[in-house]
Amino acid sequence: MDEDNGGIIGGANGGDRGVTASSRAASSVKLPPFWTDSPVSWFGVVEAQFRQKGVTDSHDRFFCVVAVLPHVVAKKVTAIINDPPHFNPYGRLRDLLTDAHTLTDYEKVQKINTWPSLGGQKPSDLLTDLLGFCPEGEDETAWFRAAFLSRLPTAIRLHLLNNGDGLRRLAVRADEMAVHTATQHLAAVGTEEKTEEQSGDSIAAVRPGKGTGGRGRGRFRSGRGGRGGHQQQQPAQQPKETPVRLAQAASGLCPAHFRHGADAYHCVKPCSWQGN
Repeated sequence: MDEDNGGIIGGANGGDRGVTASSRAASSVKLPPFWTDSPVSWFGVVEAQFRQKGVTDSHDRFFCVVAVLPHVVAKKVTAIINDPPHFNPYGRLRDLLTDAHTLTDYEKVQKINTWPSLGGQKPSDLLTDLLGFCPEGEDETAWFRAAFLSRLPTAIRLHLLNNGDGLRRLAVRADEMAVHTATQHLAAVGTEEKTEEQSGDSIAAVRPGKGTGGRGRGRFRSGRGGRGGHQQQQPAQQPKETPVRLAQAASGLCPAHFRHGADAYHCVKPCSWQGN
């Protein structure tokens, strides 16, 4: 009998259950590590796997969960691990873990207030994260709306401040604006690189090079006996503060994540990319 029916798990033999279809199915279950910041969501994922695999026995579910608990979490439920109750052990363990790791409304508000800015994340994903910690009934308040908008880039936030749509529609609009802004940045970067490359070619064309047959006015000679002595080293030129570089600096992202987003393969810190 499943624990949802309030029955004693194990059948007529009590604790000696033998090898059942449920226990065989349990060996194929691979649960994710326990989510201390979202235990209710974690158990939702876990129970979906149990139903899919056919793990119906409360003891089998209990031992599957215990097997993936981190050390610091397992210490909080040592008593029930060492002495599992005969009746509904999985349900009892689930309640203990959920109660121990559920944030109070005050803790949820503190979590939202200290949440990082958008970085390389989609605005709709940011909203989903914030909603996961939003106290019940606060999701449409001015405070929560401000908490979401304040973490968007300035250009997007200013455009949406007077938009009266609900937050989910607002997040979709912010996604569209973020994609458009990123496309503009990439186009500007490509134009800048092409312009710099053309400028470099033009400079090289007017400088005397090897094999031209001419001495080249203004060339320095180096080595012993040369009239000019040792060639003087010119100081390195500082890069121009172009609009693209200014935008990249304002974003807090490294050049790789600014140009390529999630496709960047080399990150140079400091960088505000969400995955760092």
